[in-house]
Amino acid sequence: MPSSPPAARCRIACFVTPHGFGHATRVAAVLAELAVRLPLLADIYCAVPPWIFAQSLDCPLSCRPLVTDVGFVQRSAVEEDLPATLARLAGMLPFDAALIDTLAAELRQRHCRLVLCDIAALGIAVARRAGIPSVLVENFTWDWIYGGYLEQCPGLMSYQDQLRALYALADHHVQAEPVCAPRADAHQVGLICRAPRLSRPEARQRLGLREDQALVLVTMGGVGAELDIDALRAHPEAVFLLPGGRGGERWQDNLRLLPAEGRWYHPDLMAASDLVVGKLGYSTLAEACQSGTPFAVIGRPLFPESAVLAALARQRLAVRELASGAFADGSWLRQLPELLRLGRRPTVRQRGAAEVAELLLGWLGGDHCRRSKAGSDEKKGLRLLVRREYFGMMQQRHS
Repeated sequence: MPSSPPAARCRIACFVTPHGFGHATRVAAVLAELAVRLPLLADIYCAVPPWIFAQSLDCPLSCRPLVTDVGFVQRSAVEEDLPATLARLAGMLPFDAALIDTLAAELRQRHCRLVLCDIAALGIAVARRAGIPSVLVENFTWDWIYGGYLEQCPGLMSYQDQLRALYALADHHVQAEPVCAPRADAHQVGLICRAPRLSRPEARQRLGLREDQALVLVTMGGVGAELDIDALRAHPEAVFLLPGGRGGERWQDNLRLLPAEGRWYHPDLMAASDLVVGKLGYSTLAEACQSGTPFAVIGRPLFPESAVLAALARQRLAVRELASGAFADGSWLRQLPELLRLGRRPTVRQRGAAEVAELLLGWLGGDHCRRSKAGSDEKKGLRLLVRREYFGMMQQRHS
């Protein structure tokens, strides 16, 4: 028999889709809010880099590299590879029964109280097998997304049906603004994003900026994109901030090239910026809405979520839309003076993560789970633990 879990901590498991970094940062935002409310220990199952969670959280956690989801295979940050997606789905769905049994046994052995899933249906299947409550958090689900591609890719229909059935098994359903397919039986919450840690002046000072310098944040949401660095250098009227690169941190002329893993926290970079240029993704939009940063967006016209995100962006921010070709060839820079004249909107702290945390607290048992003041003080001294454990079965299935 496994030993009893430590009474001081509530353990939950999180299954996160690897579709970009936005879903991971959304889960990190929720966990950060939950850790304020109760002594938390999180086991995270996903294929995104562990540093995203290590950078965002100071509660004990483990990160388990695991392919939890297919979503789409991408040709680029804005283009899907449908044949490759079908091949990957065929290798994953239906889920391997032995894998589900293994993961369910592990969650039971670890005394997990709840399974939080950001559109990774695998977590719902594992929770069901383990007899542990599951929570689905989404602003879209893959069955809804696949519905937009059935005309050009009918082979997605069988996977759409399988995923719809799995999502229906979730014990609790939370939908975050902006919701693509609202459901009457789901709990509706606001935008979910991580809060900045620095004020705008502090962040700009650390980036070596003068008060009169314009800062342009260029991001493709964690998906690589080729940029003409020399073209950026030719515009000294702005400093260009490029996070998520490979190699070390480099400051060159009017460029700030920042590694993906490092000391820079993306919500602080967003708050420091006078303009964000990049792919219209959930987390980038949520952070821009929080800081009021104008957004020159590169849409994904075929991706069904894009229209929903664009509608919210136009409602909350000063927005200009760029063609993906204009970003790739650098011609968007001809519009830079106009883009830099777009006005900032007021800073608005987004409450979605706190709203989800309160829901989770209720489902975990309410007031007796809440963190005491002593527990809050203890939290400050916790050492972050990030463990890397691989599942050989998944490596064999998805190598």
